[in-house]
Amino acid sequence: MKYDAIVDQGIPIYERVPIPERLIPEDSRVEIDAKIYAGYFTNEKVPSIDELSQVHGRAWEDVDH
Repeated sequence: MKYDAIVDQGIPIYERVPIPERLIPEDSRVEIDAKIYAGYFTNEKVPSIDELSQVHGRAWEDVDH
């Protein structure tokens, strides 16, 4: 559930904890960075739109079919 939805229901959040980098698979970097840009919590710098354009996920050829 998203932070605003929880708080809007009157549920207090005492601490927000980011996902540790070591737990983020390399091939999910595109999705995570886009979510952070869209407002997900992070202690780090929020990537700019230019920085997001430099993030690349797996190519079609990189996946076993």
